[in-house]
Amino acid sequence: MFTKKFLSIVILLFLGSQWTTVSAECTPSYNANYECSSCTDESDMGFYFVNSKVIEVYGSGTCREVTTPGYYKIGDNYYSVNSNGDTHNSLGQLTDTNDCTAGALIEGGALCVDTDTDHAISMDGDQKLYLIVDTSGGLLSGTNDKKIVVKSIKNGFSVVTLQNPKKYLVNDVAQLLGSKENDIIVVDDNVAIDDGIDGSDYCVDNNWNVFERKDGLCNAVVDEDDEDCPYYYTCNKGKACEENNANEKCVNECIPTVATKCSEGYYLIKGGAYVKESTVGDGVLWHCSGTGDDDDECVDKSTGSSAPLGYLTNAGDSGSEPYIECTSSTTCKIATIGDTCEATANTVTKAVSYGSLYDLSAIKICLYDDTEKSLEIKDENKGIHVIEKKAALFGIEAEDQKSIAIEIDDSKNILLMAHDTIGYYITSTTGTAAENTSMDAVGVLFNCEDASTHLKCTSVTNNAIPNGYLVNTGVGTGNAPYISCEGTTGCKAISVAGKICAESVDASSNTITTGALFKGDSDENYSLCIYDGTAQAVEIKSDNKGNYFVSISSSLFGITGKDDHYIVVNIDEKGNITVVKDSVRYRYTLNGEVAIHSRSSAKDETGNGEICHTGVTPYEYILDQWSTDLASTQYYYVKEEN
Repeated sequence: MFTKKFLSIVILLFLGSQWTTVSAECTPSYNANYECSSCTDESDMGFYFVNSKVIEVYGSGTCREVTTPGYYKIGDNYYSVNSNGDTHNSLGQLTDTNDCTAGALIEGGALCVDTDTDHAISMDGDQKLYLIVDTSGGLLSGTNDKKIVVKSIKNGFSVVTLQNPKKYLVNDVAQLLGSKENDIIVVDDNVAIDDGIDGSDYCVDNNWNVFERKDGLCNAVVDEDDEDCPYYYTCNKGKACEENNANEKCVNECIPTVATKCSEGYYLIKGGAYVKESTVGDGVLWHCSGTGDDDDECVDKSTGSSAPLGYLTNAGDSGSEPYIECTSSTTCKIATIGDTCEATANTVTKAVSYGSLYDLSAIKICLYDDTEKSLEIKDENKGIHVIEKKAALFGIEAEDQKSIAIEIDDSKNILLMAHDTIGYYITSTTGTAAENTSMDAVGVLFNCEDASTHLKCTSVTNNAIPNGYLVNTGVGTGNAPYISCEGTTGCKAISVAGKICAESVDASSNTITTGALFKGDSDENYSLCIYDGTAQAVEIKSDNKGNYFVSISSSLFGITGKDDHYIVVNIDEKGNITVVKDSVRYRYTLNGEVAIHSRSSAKDETGNGEICHTGVTPYEYILDQWSTDLASTQYYYVKEEN
C-alpha cells in the first residue's frame, strides 16, 4: 500500500512538471520522425511546436506528436489541436480577444464554456473536468453546439474521450445540465446526467472516474493496478455532488457484495456504502453468513424479496444506528431511535409510539398500554413475545383485540414470526414473553394463526378456553412442551417428566397415571395414559389423530372425577389433546384398539352388517344422561357390558 501511494506521488509530480516552460537546451527537431535526444533533463519535459505540430517530450530523449484535441500554451503563444488530432494551428498571443464564443479561447488563455465571459475557465491547471459547449466551428469536437468534457491541465485544456461504462465527475460552470451554476455533476459516455449515482461515499479517482465503493473507505481499489480512491463524494441523483471528507471517516468497513465475505449479520447499503441515517431512505439489505469457510457468502435480501420483517441488528453500525427496520420483503431503512416511550409526544424529548425503539444506551421496544411499558432488548429477554397490534408495525396495520408474535434471537434481531410457527402460546398475566418452562400460576393463552407476513394472535378467554393439553409452540429450548388447560380456570405451561404409564404414580420408578403425559424414546415423543388399572396409552403423533376414551376416576383437565366413567379427547394432527364436548349418544372401540369408532364404522368391521358378530368385537360406550351429580356442561360416558 505504501509503495502504491509513493508511486502515486511521483507520478503526480511528473505530470505537473511536464507542463513547465520549455528548456533552452532542449531543441526537438523533425526529419521524417521527431528527434529530441538533447532533451534529457526533467526540466525538458513539456510541449514544443515543431514542424507545425505540437509535440510532447515525455521522457529522456523521447517525444511524440500530440493528437488529443485541445488548446496548449507554449511560451507566450497558444496552439490548438483540432477534433481529428491532425490539424495544429498557432493562435498567437490572443491579445484583444475578449468576447466569448463557446469552445474558443480568449485573452489570457481562458476557455469559453458558452457566450458568457463570466463563465470562462481560467487556464490554471487544476486538473479538473469541465462541461462546455463547442460552437467554435466544431474545432474541438467536429460538431457545432455539442456538449463536451475538457480537462484543465497546466498551460492547456484537453478534450476527454468519454468511455462506456465509466462515469465522470464534472464541473458544470454554466448550468448546462446541473441544478445551478458551478454544480458538480456525474455524466456518462453520452454526456448525460447519471441519476443512478445517488447517495454517499462514491469513490472518485485521479481521473475523476466515479465508482461505487468496494472494500471500504480505506482501501477501495477501483480497478486492478489503479490507485486507492483519493476522493469520496455524495451526490443527489447525479447532481449537487460534494466531497464528503472521506479521510476523516476512514474506517475498515466491509461492504457486502456477492463476491465479498463480511462478518455475520445484516447490512444496509446504498451507493456502495453503509446507510448511516434514517432520513436517507430505503437501502438494499444484505445478509452475510460470516462462516469464514467455502460456504461463506453475502446475499442481497432486498432484491431477492426475502428481507425478514422486523428490527434487524445493524452489522454496519457505528454507534448511532444500531437497528435496520424492514417493513416488507424489499423495503428496509435505518430505524429511528427515540429518547422515551410515551403515549403522547412532547416537545422536550423525542418520544416514540407503540412498537418503536428508544433509549440508545439500552435499546427498548415501546409497549405502552394505559401505563408506560417497555421491553429491553437484552439476553435475558431473548425468545418469543406476544404483543398487541395497537399501532402499525413492520408494515402491519393496527387491529383491535389482536396481537402479533415477535422473536428476539441470539443476535438481538427482533423478528416477526410467521408461517411454520402457528399454534398456541402462553404468557404470564403481566408480561409479553412466551413461557417455555413450568408455570406456577395461570397465564394468558393465545391462538396464533398465519396471516401471510405474520402471526395474528387472539387471546383465548372464558368459555373459549379448552380442557386438555395444547402443544406449546413457544417452548423453544425450554422444558414445557405442553400447555395444560382447565377451561375457565385457565392454562399453565407444564413439563413432562414421566417415562412409564402405570396404574398409580410411583416417584421411584418415574411412572404416571391416567390422563397424564409421559416421554417416549426422546424428548420429542410423547404419549397419553388413557385407562385406569392398565398401562394403556396412545402415542401423540399425526398417524394417531382421532378420538380416544380416557378414564376419569379422579379430576382431570378441570373436570370432576367419577368412578367407572370416561371422557372423550381428540388428538389432532399437531398433537393438541382436547376434551370433546358434543352429545353423541353411542361411541365404540374395537377389541385390541384404543381409538374410538363411529357406530357405522364399528358395525362395518364386525361383518354381516351386525353391530355384534363373530370376529372383531366392538365395545359400546353410552353417554351418561341420567346421573344427577354430573355437571351439565361435561360429557361423561359409561362402558356397556358385552
